[in-house]
Amino acid sequence: MSDAILNVSSVSKTFEKVSSHKSTGEVGWKSLFKNLIKRKDENKNTNRFYALNDVNFCIKQGESLGIIGLNGSGKSTLLQIIAGTMKPTVGRVEMKGRVAALLELGSGFNPEFSGRENVFLNAALLGLSTEKCTEKFSKIEEFADVGDFIDQPVSTYSSGMCLRLAFAVIANINSDILIIDEAFAVGDAKFQIKCYSFLEKFKDNGGSLILVSHDLNSIARLCSYTILLHKGSLLTSGKPINVINFYSNLISDGSAANVRAFKKEHINADKNKRSDATKQLSYGGKLGKIKSAQINHDNNLVIHSGDFFEITFEAQSYSHIKFPIFALRIRDSKGLEIYGTNSKLQQIKTISLKPNDLVKVTFTSKANLGKGKYFISLGFTCMENNELKIIHRLRECMNFEVLGDECSFGITNCFSEIKVNVIQ
Repeated sequence: MSDAILNVSSVSKTFEKVSSHKSTGEVGWKSLFKNLIKRKDENKNTNRFYALNDVNFCIKQGESLGIIGLNGSGKSTLLQIIAGTMKPTVGRVEMKGRVAALLELGSGFNPEFSGRENVFLNAALLGLSTEKCTEKFSKIEEFADVGDFIDQPVSTYSSGMCLRLAFAVIANINSDILIIDEAFAVGDAKFQIKCYSFLEKFKDNGGSLILVSHDLNSIARLCSYTILLHKGSLLTSGKPINVINFYSNLISDGSAANVRAFKKEHINADKNKRSDATKQLSYGGKLGKIKSAQINHDNNLVIHSGDFFEITFEAQSYSHIKFPIFALRIRDSKGLEIYGTNSKLQQIKTISLKPNDLVKVTFTSKANLGKGKYFISLGFTCMENNELKIIHRLRECMNFEVLGDECSFGITNCFSEIKVNVIQ
């Protein structure tokens, strides 16, 4: 714990299962009275389930943690335990420094109080004195940008305005750890940019962020360490790009046996080394397979910004596949999704495949990208009963490096031309 700002040790949380028995017809005070006089030994036999089961991890000062998982995996329960609004059944959480949490939209707000009054109320709950809050109020008001509504009851606010006000408070209390649960979902694009800018500056100044989000791009962009929860257990942890890939497999084929097999075979693989595509983060493959994937034919993996590059692969069917779909996706080294397309989106007509049919697929693209490393994923799917059916997918099966010029910066290159004309 000496160099950790957060240490979660053997944390479990159980809840009582609601009985599924048919109602006896008793309502009101009769039902209440009967529950009150239940024998103690009857209460001990209630069924319970694990919302969290033996979760362990720690983060160091300046690290940022992303928590991902399917609905019901225990993400919000874990955040509430970390924030101190819920106690674990077993285990402990140790933290250093001041903590600010945005767990639920409008939590801590009194709907009958004005925005101004709620700022002082929330700041007090987060440990800020009235004097300090008065000193910071103008910055909070400016960040929230709700105009004259600052003196109107919060009950008149939209969900976006509630988010603005809540985020403005936690952004101005000089916390060491920020805990955020899906807070960006209701914010408009302009406010999201403001939030991202604040969070990146917060991290640069040594702050630690704990973020729960279904937006994997946010996790990739903001977090240095990620954990994946599944049915209350910590399934895997590590670099965001690795955990995001594992999560993608879980979404695609989430049976327990397949998840365990995938983890055993792939989670410790080095994702930054290129090798034979069929060995890289492959799943599916029973109905068909992607083979012989290449980039630029001669495997030239270094290109200049603005150059065209070509990705080819063969797709073989092992069964009847109606109108197959072939897909390409590019991510950067942080796991941020840069670009994706497929034959269906581009309205490319494909023919149905018979068993053992073999087709060659070619994607020709232009690298309008900034300098850096990029990773290619390939997909072989089809539509069945209006749902996407995965035939075979390869995650991060190839990578390439873009050499940028000195005339631009950022993750993309728009090749802008600049004209300056004297008009007077």
